[in-house]
Amino acid sequence: MTKYEIRQGKLCYGSKVLGAEDDILVESTQKDVRDFVERSQIPKVVVCKLEVGDYVFATGEGKTVALEEKRGGDFESSFSGGRRRGQRQLRECRAAADVAGLALRGDYSRVDLDQWEYAIPSDMVLEIVKWQVLGGLVVPLPTAPGQLLEELWKLRAILRPGSHLYSVVAGTDKKM
Repeated sequence: MTKYEIRQGKLCYGSKVLGAEDDILVESTQKDVRDFVERSQIPKVVVCKLEVGDYVFATGEGKTVALEEKRGGDFESSFSGGRRRGQRQLRECRAAADVAGLALRGDYSRVDLDQWEYAIPSDMVLEIVKWQVLGGLVVPLPTAPGQLLEELWKLRAILRPGSHLYSVVAGTDKKM
């Protein structure tokens, strides 16, 4: 299976060089993000055809991360019925990158906690939990392209190795 990997400072997929190791790669079919990047001429963001995932980047230690984006209706249709397209896409991300994630794109920050059950249907919550149990990331991303890119940069920084990863949740009692 072909994987995303870092070779000589470049982020590659098989023999194809996609960008520098510190770039964030955006699938060219993500029209709103593509248009925003082209209009704003944002450095270190490369729009290209990705074989797997919608967003790809590398962590500071050279691990590759592939995120498959799902929005409201697409999220539900991808995981329901007999098609299971979403599960296949996440498996492909897991096979092609060191870290795979499901990026839920929408404005979930505006949902009141008492209405959360209506924001994501219960059978979709089950799909999210299954993905997390298998070790996958679940990342909420905002709708606005500029904010989305900011969140991807933050996620990239969070996934870099360092003392910022130590926490009670991680089970680390090391004194800082």
